[in-house]
Amino acid sequence: MSTTPTSRGRAVHLVVVPPLDARVPGPRAQRSAASAAGTGAGVRHQGMPERQVLRLTRRGRAAAVLLAGGIVLGGVLSAQSAAAGGPQGAVPVSAHVVRPGDTVWEIATSVAAPGEDVRDVVARIVELNGLEAGGLQVGERLVVPVG
Repeated sequence: MSTTPTSRGRAVHLVVVPPLDARVPGPRAQRSAASAAGTGAGVRHQGMPERQVLRLTRRGRAAAVLLAGGIVLGGVLSAQSAAAGGPQGAVPVSAHVVRPGDTVWEIATSVAAPGEDVRDVVARIVELNGLEAGGLQVGERLVVPVG
């Protein structure tokens, strides 16, 4: 390293770096040379990094086992919940033609069984007919559940 004065009076430190070919090989290069000579497990090609073996600590192995167990447990639990639901039974229905002034609530009230919540019947009518918030059209045919 040498010191060179500048025009402003401050010193600038210059460092000479040897070219890559002239550098002294470190431990990694020595391992690479050993593997290229046939004493190591892999062959190192020019420009390719040396293949290294993954080594896990005891804590790392425990974490890997717990992670794998969690994935398996999650898969088992989700498969059980997916298999629990099956197709619902057929709902007996009848047709209803919408008249002027009809609302879904009035139609649900007329077909609801005694003691049945009208809100549930309205929800079934909306679901069976794919109704949106746009309302009913006079002459439209609705499928309504039979009470």
